[in-house]
Order: sequence, then structure tokens, then C-alpha cells
Amino acid sequence: MENKYGGWFSNKFLNILYLSTIAFIFLQYINDATIHNTVLAVILFALFLLMLGFTLFLRFCNRKLEYKNGSILDHKARALMKRLSIKDKKCTVLDLGCKKGFTSILLAKNKRALIKSVDINDECRSHLKEAKVNKRVEAIASPLTSLPFKDETFDYVYSFFPSKKDSTDIIKEGLRVLKKNGYIAFEGHCEDVSSFEELGLHVIYDYKDVPGYLMLPGLLKDSVIIYGKKSH
Repeated sequence: MENKYGGWFSNKFLNILYLSTIAFIFLQYINDATIHNTVLAVILFALFLLMLGFTLFLRFCNRKLEYKNGSILDHKARALMKRLSIKDKKCTVLDLGCKKGFTSILLAKNKRALIKSVDINDECRSHLKEAKVNKRVEAIASPLTSLPFKDETFDYVYSFFPSKKDSTDIIKEGLRVLKKNGYIAFEGHCEDVSSFEELGLHVIYDYKDVPGYLMLPGLLKDSVIIYGKKSH
């Protein structure tokens, strides 16, 4: 059964890999039916095996990096939320880069929090409704680097692997809409951590309980946690 919240890679990307693997079989068939080139047949077979192995490996990694209860991402998402230190009082929270709403539903366990869930599309809307948190969690479609909010709108900003690019600008935009003395917690890939250290934010690399095969480029390698209070 497919996980409704998705995983690290999109189904579209994985399907393209599967089709690419099948393409080598098709080319092998054409070679056998026409030119009968032995060298080409060996090369195509080797490429097929490499592509198949690569595709199955990414599929395996995607299973390990699904957004679901008990997964690696679930544990890391909950640990990041603890760094926000959300108090049990009425507050406003921005889930910046919410994807299909898994993290927003976790944040909504705080019954007094009013949450804005933002991503490039609002595909989380149906999941928020299904989880019966849609009255306190509003789904908004917006670019993550240009939010439709005024400066200093939120008490807390939470951002869990929002995007594999533009992360520095995403964090800066999150800080823009965060109130003074509010808290931000970000985890993901960031090109420029030094600028946030200069603002007094904490920067740590936490790979505890992460299997080595997930510490590869394009996966969790070089991911960083940036968190703390906005002091100015």
C-alpha cells in the first residue's frame, strides 16, 4: 500500500527510473533483431544491470525515508519540533515547506496552536481534513521564498527539509515573518550556514541513528539543523 504522505523522492521520479531501465531491454531487443552487435549487446546488458541496481537502491532508500509514523523522518521531525520549545499556550506556527502535511499534523498535536502550512502547492489540504485538524491548520500555496505574510507574523517557524535548493533564502524568509524573540527550527540542506551563526542561531549536524547508506549526496549527506531565538 502506497504511503499517502510520500517519501524522499517523488513517484514521478522513480517511475522515470523504471522506464529508463526498461528502455535498455528495448534497445537490446532492437539490437538482437537487427544488427546483432555482440559488443553493443554486452554494453546494453551492463547498463541495464547498473540502472536496475541504481533504481532498486533508490527505491529502497525511499522506503526508509517515508513520511510515516515510526520512520527515520518521523523521528527526526519530532526531534526538530522539540527544539522549538512550543509552550502550551495560544500561538501561531508556520510550517514552511509542509509537503503533504505530515509535519503539520504532528505540530497540530498542540491543541492551542494556529498553524499555517505552506508549500508550492496545497496538496496537504485533503490530509489535514482527513486528520481533522483543518480548522486549526490552514493550507496555503505559495513560493517558499516569497511568503504572503507581513513581517513578524508568527511566534514559531518550523521547516523540515523544505527544498533541496534555495534553502538559504527559505530560512531568511522564515526569519522575516518570525516575531522578535520567536523561535525557528530548520533541518535540511543549506548552502550558507555561517550567516545564520552570525545571527546567534545554533548550527548542528545530527546524524544519530541514520544508516550509512542514507548518508549520500542527494539524501541526508550534509543536512544541517539551524535553530534558536530571533533576537533582532
